[in-house]
Amino acid sequence: MAILKPLLAAALLAASAAPAPPPTVAPVVEAERAFAAMAAEKGTGEAFKTFIAEDGQMFLPGPTRAKPLIAAGKIGFGAIRWWPVYAGLAASGDLGFTTGPWKRQPDGRWRWVLDHGSLQRAQAPQGPQTPVDALPRGIPRRGGAWEGVAAAEASLAAALAGDARGALLAALAPDARVLRNGPPLAVGRAAIAAALAEGPERIAAAPLGGGVSAAGDLAFTYGTATWSDASGARRGYYVRVWQRRQRGWTLVVDESNAP
Repeated sequence: MAILKPLLAAALLAASAAPAPPPTVAPVVEAERAFAAMAAEKGTGEAFKTFIAEDGQMFLPGPTRAKPLIAAGKIGFGAIRWWPVYAGLAASGDLGFTTGPWKRQPDGRWRWVLDHGSLQRAQAPQGPQTPVDALPRGIPRRGGAWEGVAAAEASLAAALAGDARGALLAALAPDARVLRNGPPLAVGRAAIAAALAEGPERIAAAPLGGGVSAAGDLAFTYGTATWSDASGARRGYYVRVWQRRQRGWTLVVDESNAP
């Protein structure tokens, strides 16, 4: 059973020291691999304690500031092995993700800020040596970026209440990734449509938080989701990655599940 962990990052960088746009997603990928390597060498708990940001959150089951709980030994960690297969980085170099949010600290380190995973029925086909796919560069925007993300979230929430499958298919980019409990990671329109067809017809979604890059080209959001299926009423949480493209804010990663 594979665990996919969407990683994001938010910035604490001085405006006068903004880095040049990074040429690759290597900084985020390297941070993810260092995190995973420490988990293998020193234990998952030690790795999570080392790589968590001050405001890092885990879903327990709802989003909870996790650093004090980890430090106090109140969260049990089993052995977990993971590796990145998809990554993206903002043009400003301060916000990035892999499939698991990270925070780049003032000293240049990366730390995770949001942890949310999906369990798959079968082992993921991508191995540790599989090349990491990279999100193409988005379109930066100076000022008002978060307002645009919030508007996109509100529009999607309204559409999900009437036709969840159609709303998500319309919001998702052709190269987007969809993660759910059970089915494998869905990549591409056909696989995404098939994954959504297994999901609920209507979803009530409400945002809880998120962040946007300094460049205004990459953002993450998270919130609650409620729906009904054959087992009855369900309540879960979602994590989304948005990128600003020619058509505006576009959904590039959508991950949700019920605890």
